[in-house]
Amino acid sequence: MPTLTEKYFLQLFRIKNLFYRKEESLLTFPLNSPPDPKILFCLPKQDQNLEIIQNLIPKFINIFPSGTFYFAIDKSFASRFSNIPSGKVIPFTKDDFSSFGILKNQWTAQLPKDIFMAIDLTSENNLWSGYLCFSSGALARISLKKAYVSKFFNIILKPNQQNSFQEKTDYLLKIIQNLT
Repeated sequence: MPTLTEKYFLQLFRIKNLFYRKEESLLTFPLNSPPDPKILFCLPKQDQNLEIIQNLIPKFINIFPSGTFYFAIDKSFASRFSNIPSGKVIPFTKDDFSSFGILKNQWTAQLPKDIFMAIDLTSENNLWSGYLCFSSGALARISLKKAYVSKFFNIILKPNQQNSFQEKTDYLLKIIQNLT
């Protein structure tokens, strides 16, 4: 159940998008990635599942060998992703969040332009990761099924919710391989 603050934010987001939303381009498959795709990963605020995600990243590097990978991650876990080839860590702290629970514009200004794909790997049902993927302007915004997905993502995967996080990320990887 969304909190009052989340309900208020979602209402403002809906109204803002009625007037200011850019014309969405239709996705065609296979996705034609640019020669040097920029891929944003929204990572969990907690330590859970980070090891699984670390093992997933080399598989993404194989799919997008000339890509640059951006990791939005809590500063306390940033060092775990700092040695990834073609990786750039963009750490956040609790001070980077607005009263709505989303990352402030000063933080999002660090994101590169022309992000090809934004992938939400958080398991929390909150607004920050969905809004970050949306505001990144990525052509493909991908999430596993959770709250708020229809507002922020244009590719929503629905793996079996009883599956482990490892099985869900394997499913995600398989779908992305098939889309590109």
